[in-house]
Amino acid sequence: MRAVGLPEPVLASTAAWLSEKRRSFPRTQVGHVRDMSWWLVYAQARGLDATDVPTAEAKLYAAARGQAAPAATRA
Repeated sequence: MRAVGLPEPVLASTAAWLSEKRRSFPRTQVGHVRDMSWWLVYAQARGLDATDVPTAEAKLYAAARGQAAPAATRA
């Protein structure tokens, strides 16, 4: 996340989120970090600000991964 230039507050918030009890299991953290890494690479490749992506782009990403977009990103 640092490699793609995310600001320190985003890194700190993400670290705190991953440290919460229900996400503290190593396998869970590895999965979340993997998913976030894929998202960041996708956003960077598309020239997007990973912290402010249009819903349409989230849907394209989900389609590329063979998944439905999360409910929070559906219009």
